Amino acid sequence: MAINAIEPTSDLIITVHNEAELDAAYDVLSKTPGGGTILLGEHEDDDGSYRLYERGGYTTNSHEPIVIKSEDPEDPAPFRWISLRDVENIRLENILVEPGAYGNGGSPLLVQGSTNIQIVDSTFIGTAEKMALVSEDKTMSMGTIRESQDIIFSGNTVEKFW
Repeated sequence: MAINAIEPTSDLIITVHNEAELDAAYDVLSKTPGGGTILLGEHEDDDGSYRLYERGGYTTNSHEPIVIKSEDPEDPAPFRWISLRDVENIRLENILVEPGAYGNGGSPLLVQGSTNIQIVDSTFIGTAEKMALVSEDKTMSMGTIRESQDIIFSGNTVEKFW
């Protein structure tokens, strides 16, 4: 089955280097006719990893298509966690999701109440070497997807999750 990739109709591209810039770029593009692309440059904050928390409804009135991908395809942008709630038309591409010590038995991916979300050509690396108890401070679940529709997870690599 071929995937109809989410593609912005706008040529607007914004490069970011931290969460504040990522949030600001998302806010701008979600309201821009035709959406746009966010390129994830080398992260400039302390641990070098992004965190993405987007919640629709109260923050945006539009659902324009947004592609979020690594600026350098050979060096995927690292994320600790991604939370997408009540949003639409987002494509995450060529990223590295590695919760590390943040895991604490939780999951680094949440998609809730969302529509038309694509996560493609990315890598998810947990911390579990074997089946473990939540009390063992290991990332158990790669993610939770609930009350959502048209979610595509394709071409990804997943390691060390139970």
